[in-house]
Amino acid sequence: MPVLSDYAVIDVNYYKLYAGYELDDTNINDDELNQFINQASRLMEQEANRAFRSSTATEVFHGNGTVNYMVRQKRITTLTTLHYWDGTAWEAVASPTYEFDSVESTGLIYFTDGNVFHTGNQNWKVVYVYGWDLASIPEELKLCCCEIVEWLKQLRKKSGIASETLGDKSISYKAENSKMPESAKEILFKYRSYRYA
Repeated sequence: MPVLSDYAVIDVNYYKLYAGYELDDTNINDDELNQFINQASRLMEQEANRAFRSSTATEVFHGNGTVNYMVRQKRITTLTTLHYWDGTAWEAVASPTYEFDSVESTGLIYFTDGNVFHTGNQNWKVVYVYGWDLASIPEELKLCCCEIVEWLKQLRKKSGIASETLGDKSISYKAENSKMPESAKEILFKYRSYRYA
């Protein structure tokens, strides 16, 4: 029985309301909808080059000699810890000396005390929480997911099955001759994560 993944952007009830189904409609296969929602959510992550659901990340990175560092995942909600490698052990940096961009959700962390991310090889480590919980995901992302689910359902009718697994009933559909709807791409473009070296 397929379950909703922890990266899913919507749940079955949200999709049913979007599609005009009754929540208790027994003609709707919730397991199949979970598969479509999971696949749509994963496609959204790939298109936007980021995760949307809340999770904790640990990044070890090279110091660049500046006051700023851009983390891989955007929309930091909590900056848990920042450490530097002193040559023998990870040393914690005092939390009042650094902050993160909580307004623009850029994923930027920076020092506020004049300190810098001293140059080095894998000499900094940051732990942070990013993303949204299911209830707080922006409405346009939820609608985007619904639109992609609709597109995937249409692909299923037009295309064949690319892969199928009997255990946990995982199915992937060919998307070779069809592209994600432009309206969905436009929404995801606004949330796209770019990394600059």
